[in-house]
Amino acid sequence: FGCQAFGIEPDIVTFAKAVTSGYVPLGGVIVGGKALGMLETNSAWKLAHGFTYSGHHLACAAALACI
Repeated sequence: FGCQAFGIEPDIVTFAKAVTSGYVPLGGVIVGGKALGMLETNSAWKLAHGFTYSGHHLACAAALACI
């Protein structure tokens, strides 16, 4: 990630496409401690979501192979 190259510690990092080399759609979010604390303690900040293909086997396997 670019933040690692520049020594930056972001609150939230989003990623997609490249994690599977574009073979199958997959995206994700990495949340830092400060932001995570806010999400865990404040119910108004809850990220309630779900998608049809969440955790799809093929996408997860492709990401693991590419990482």
